[in-house]
Amino acid sequence: MYVLFSYVMIITLNLFYYEIVLCCYLMTNQFFILIDKSNDEKLRKFKLGKFNDDTKEILKNNSSNFVWGIHRGKVKSSFWSKLKKNDKIYFTIPRENFKISATLTKKIKNPKFGKLFYPNDLDASSIHYFLFFDDIQKTNLSFNELIHNSITRLSVPVPGIYELKKEYYQTKIKKSKPKKFIYPTNGPAKKNKSEVWRFLRDPKPVRELKTLYRDKCQVCDQTFEIGNDKFYSEVHHYRPLEAHGDDDKSNMIVVCPNHHTQFDYKIIAIDRDGASIIDNAGKKTLEQITFHKSHNLDKKNIESQLE
Repeated sequence: MYVLFSYVMIITLNLFYYEIVLCCYLMTNQFFILIDKSNDEKLRKFKLGKFNDDTKEILKNNSSNFVWGIHRGKVKSSFWSKLKKNDKIYFTIPRENFKISATLTKKIKNPKFGKLFYPNDLDASSIHYFLFFDDIQKTNLSFNELIHNSITRLSVPVPGIYELKKEYYQTKIKKSKPKKFIYPTNGPAKKNKSEVWRFLRDPKPVRELKTLYRDKCQVCDQTFEIGNDKFYSEVHHYRPLEAHGDDDKSNMIVVCPNHHTQFDYKIIAIDRDGASIIDNAGKKTLEQITFHKSHNLDKKNIESQLE
């Protein structure tokens, strides 16, 4: 009788334990991070675990191996408060499938970490939110599938962090054990041959336009000083080359990184008057784009982004 009672107790305790584990799993949330394509190098180093000495020291103090920093303008306070240990995070660049994921070990908000972790990032002082992870896992999830199952409706894939619907990942994501992401150890890196097609862009008109506008954004008139008398700006092909846009000045504008991203993802566009900036709902913003008397944007290129 005593033996039977012991067996019943063991089975009951085991069932209780698994119920607790199941409840903990169901209580965790899942998020995905869309990373600006200008940060693809930052993502590559993150995947490989390549961090500077200051970052490694902070990782050690927080019992973690990986960290990802997020710009203060890309995190909603409601999302940040929801994030907790053991939540799953997927990473990708917009319109590319999700290749890696990680389980959150810790989150820290610290405005001083940005310059320590990303000393070469022009926007480092604005990176205030940090997610820590023990390891990275391989995954292969469709970009469209996760976007369509975001709690936040995304008509345009704007970089940031977003939460997934619980009913999606509780029923559709397979609960098989994910493979660990294998990153290089000591020794020579392995080679992989691949073929890549790129547009051959003419650097001359780009240099000439940057000089003409003195590296100042045509929308906000801002520039970035990156050294002694050295300034940084970007040139945007208004009608994308892959959409048969021309590689000449009549299809180029000089912009800052922020406005470049907004034009890239069609968050904003130039209205038919050639000066007003409109949002993706067609409403005029308070911004305008200015042109030097020796430079203009072809009307067909402006029209192409309004269709």
